Amino acid sequence: ANTRRRAIVSPAQPRALPAMDDAALEKALLLAVSQGDVHSDAFAETSGVDHKKVIGLMKSLEASALVRSTAEDRSALALTPEAETYVVEGSPEAQAFAAVPAEGCSLADFKQKVSKAVSEVGFKQAMQSKWLGMVKGAEPRVERKVDAVAEDTCQVQLALVKSGRASEIPAKDLDLLVKKRKLVKQDTWKVYVVSKGASFALERKKQPADLTREM
Repeated sequence: ANTRRRAIVSPAQPRALPAMDDAALEKALLLAVSQGDVHSDAFAETSGVDHKKVIGLMKSLEASALVRSTAEDRSALALTPEAETYVVEGSPEAQAFAAVPAEGCSLADFKQKVSKAVSEVGFKQAMQSKWLGMVKGAEPRVERKVDAVAEDTCQVQLALVKSGRASEIPAKDLDLLVKKRKLVKQDTWKVYVVSKGASFALERKKQPADLTREM
């Protein structure tokens, strides 16, 4: 029997391209510009290099008038570092619910089990969702109001933001995640449309000093 194991490549994680050296990257950018306008972010992605490196190269070529560029503002919703953990571990309210046994527990025991974010924000959200309740008395207790959480809506919505699908979240809920809970932020950055400059060529002209060194 054939016992060789086949490697499985996840489609969600494309194979990284080998990094280009500076000369190859410059040649590739000039060739791309010769065929039409080039967006710096898209070129960086297909070339497997950091966007900042492409911008540095573009500015160098621009100084020689080989290319010219126009800046465009871009923005997108992104998760805060705190929210990133909730995508993996569940929202604070879901973690709060999971920390309470079926028979309930004292408020003091509950607070010892969980982080401050879960004991404060998570507990409050879980009570608003009617998942948990507090019984007041000499020793306050935390009890479950439902047998199980049907869906961790916050976690689902944060995962949508992470995958670039924030438009699928109801506007009211998204506003809550951004403004009140501060789990989602607006990232802004610049990209550049690169086109042919007044002295465009497929390669830089060597300066006299460069030619002298080679002789």
